[in-house]
Amino acid sequence: TTSRTSQATTNTTTTIRGLSPFAHYQFSVQAVNSIGASLSSNVILQQTSEEVPSSPTDVSTVNLTSTSVSVHWRSPLQPNGILTHYTITYTSYSAQNITVNTTRMWVTLENLM
Repeated sequence: TTSRTSQATTNTTTTIRGLSPFAHYQFSVQAVNSIGASLSSNVILQQTSEEVPSSPTDVSTVNLTSTSVSVHWRSPLQPNGILTHYTITYTSYSAQNITVNTTRMWVTLENLM
């Protein structure tokens, strides 16, 4: 869906706020006076920067054995960029935090005690 928004200014620069992260936008400028508006400038294409993604959704676990678990999840609803990997953190019986990185949307954790 494409929407158009205009922002009037008398300056030669302006800041446009409220754009979505990692999204493509087209910009053009018109000069306007009491008689009317000029033709639009050439269209400039711009992509906004990445932002932190929203959280993964539908996280679930399945016991595989007495010492292993499979963890599954879905991609974030708003990746806000290119996802490079997922980090899974769990706490062992000894209260030690353990982290695992993966590019998949599931991981099998083994040798859990």
